[in-house]
Amino acid sequence: MNKSKSSTGGLTVEFDLKNIGPVTGDEVAQLYLNRQNASVVMPVQELKGFKRISLKAGESQHLVFEVKAEDLKIYNAEMQWVNEDLDLNVMVGPSSDNIALSARLK
Repeated sequence: MNKSKSSTGGLTVEFDLKNIGPVTGDEVAQLYLNRQNASVVMPVQELKGFKRISLKAGESQHLVFEVKAEDLKIYNAEMQWVNEDLDLNVMVGPSSDNIALSARLK
C-alpha cells in the first residue's frame, strides 16, 4: 500500500487488488482511519471510503482513495471544527473486521 499526505493536507491511499480465485468476483474495498492522540475520543475505525470492483479470474486493478483535508477534520474538546496534528492508522480491507492492509502516518 502506498500512502501519502498531499500538499493540501489530504491523504492519498493506493494499492492493487487482485482476484486470486478461479472465477469472476466482486469485492468491496473499504478504507478506514483510526486517529491516535486526538484531543477527544475517536472511533476505533472510521469508514472514509469504499469502492465496489468486479474482477475476472486472475485480474488486478490499481485502486486510489483520495481523502480531502476537510474529511479529516474533527470537533475538538472546545467544539471547534479543526484538523489536528495526529498519527493516523490507515486500514484497507473487505470489511471492518477483515483488514488486509494497514500503515501508520505521522
